[in-house]
Amino acid sequence: MSQSSPVARWTVLAGLVAFPVAVTSLAWAFYVSGNGLVPGSCALGTLPMGLLVAPGLAVRGRLRLGTTCLLAAALVGDVGFVAYRWVATRQGAFVASAAPWLANVIREDETVYAGSALAEAQGMLTPDARGRFDVAARHAYARLAARTPGPGVNALLLRSTADHVAELAWLPPGDDPVPGIVFLHGFGGLMTPYLSSLTELPDLAGYAIVAPALGFEGDWWSEEGRSVVRRVVDTLPARVDRDRLFLVGLSNGAVGAMAVAADPELAPRFRAVVALMGGYDGFGPPRVPCLLLAAEHDDRFDLEYLREVRDASVGGAAVDLLVVPGDHFALFAETVDVNAALAGWLANR
Repeated sequence: MSQSSPVARWTVLAGLVAFPVAVTSLAWAFYVSGNGLVPGSCALGTLPMGLLVAPGLAVRGRLRLGTTCLLAAALVGDVGFVAYRWVATRQGAFVASAAPWLANVIREDETVYAGSALAEAQGMLTPDARGRFDVAARHAYARLAARTPGPGVNALLLRSTADHVAELAWLPPGDDPVPGIVFLHGFGGLMTPYLSSLTELPDLAGYAIVAPALGFEGDWWSEEGRSVVRRVVDTLPARVDRDRLFLVGLSNGAVGAMAVAADPELAPRFRAVVALMGGYDGFGPPRVPCLLLAAEHDDRFDLEYLREVRDASVGGAAVDLLVVPGDHFALFAETVDVNAALAGWLANR
């Protein structure tokens, strides 16, 4: 039996490790760019080194004592880090669906800041917009941490299907029936501070809020997105008063909310629909009352466009337009104004 040549073995080895090394190295770079050298960055940084070093040493058939100790220390450190994160993770005030194990290990806030660095690199966020988002998000996570000590489940890693909905949910204390909000996240995925921010005002904290996770794109207007909305409504907690159920969408979720408002099957299941910092008039006239809650300086869904969306609703249910201070990230940066406007409009429906 002939043995393969060293060149062939190294070629196969290189092919096996090149892709995961490249992926983990890029992930590490964006993680550090967004967070600095936090413990998660250090743990993630050992992965590409291990993928690169360990297989090559194994092919050579021997490990030097120093290298063995280094790899063993990295392995012990990573296992300890994963165990600590797993034990420290708490659901807190927001009940979470069964989450993939990584959602208990990788902190949500760190993922968000790494994601904003990636979004800037891909041209989806300008440096200025990324800076404003990071500042607003840090304030939102700080307020969340004050309410729920310890890292929670990473909602960004949740994913729903038409048959199984992964979600975060807020239920007010007590057993009495309560009005409900189904909340649709925007581009980038579901974030826990969405629910935390919405429940900071007592008037909104009295609503049950169910926030399903669709995925990174937040394309709620798709057939999959509408199927998830349908499934959420079918499986709401028993305390939710179905006659006082509202749909609230943010950004891409606002576009999806307008699609639901025009849907002859789904629209009647909601008392009203709210589009936060977003909207679209291409789905047809809304069949239930709608609110366009716009930010004064939103560079993604500007006021002129949202006025056109409101005016295009002729022939359908009433569409109101309210304006709050701030930009596209007003839910985090101008939480009091957004909540007050939202709660006031819902109370009159």
